[in-house]
Amino acid sequence: MKRLILLCALLVLRTVNAESYIIPTADKYSDFLVEPYKPNAPSVVVFKDPNCGYCIRALKRLDKYKHYNMYMFWSPILGDSSKKKVAQILQCETPVSGEVFIGVINRAKNYCKTKSVNAKHIEKLNMDIVNNYKPQSVPSYYFGGQKVHLSSLNRFKAMTNFTNQTINLDWSRYKKIKLNQLGHQGLANAIVFIPQGGNKGALQEQLQGDYRYNWYIVDGGCKSNACVDYKLSEELRLLFNIKPVDKLVLVINGMVIESDRLHKFKLNSLLLADI
Repeated sequence: MKRLILLCALLVLRTVNAESYIIPTADKYSDFLVEPYKPNAPSVVVFKDPNCGYCIRALKRLDKYKHYNMYMFWSPILGDSSKKKVAQILQCETPVSGEVFIGVINRAKNYCKTKSVNAKHIEKLNMDIVNNYKPQSVPSYYFGGQKVHLSSLNRFKAMTNFTNQTINLDWSRYKKIKLNQLGHQGLANAIVFIPQGGNKGALQEQLQGDYRYNWYIVDGGCKSNACVDYKLSEELRLLFNIKPVDKLVLVINGMVIESDRLHKFKLNSLLLADI
């Protein structure tokens, strides 16, 4: 029993390099989207097996996916029966349709009435993702290159959706100071105001793999039009009344986070950064 518990813990805590994963996009993997694509929602990859009881239970609660672009793929890890069922599902016109879900829940012999004319293509897309991620358990959820619990993502998202934001920003206006995160959409928008003398490059390197946030970086040492994106940085300073300081300032979804509350956002690497 102890070995089983340890194995489960290792599976939960295992992290991977996001760059090694195929990141689904709406144009190529639209057949695997549980709901229509939402441009401003973060993307989550989920793997299920039609013989998995927990997977079937989750299919009855699809409302918990509504805040994400949920790409669902079928991973037959529970034996030959699962492989046969997944092969049938991937013949369907839409492998993650309500009709297919009902068939899986009811353990039906047939999962859909309409077969896909591109079944081989759909099967290849599905197995490309499965072979790339190699899930060891189902259901499995991945966000930003890390295996996660969906409940943890929901709690984090709720924590960052402040009811009384100080300022509502047009985030598209600040694209030039946004950290490039390989097309990932985070669960919250975060602005970091770097203190004077701070090491911007070192901070960017540390934040690169934190896909919970869409990072916007304001350099505290920038004081002239010769600096890159000086006007945007100064505009944000004025909006949030951020004066040149000797410590880092964090703004999440339009709210300045008090220094004594930073620990709640699990940004230890940021707080300990040598900047």
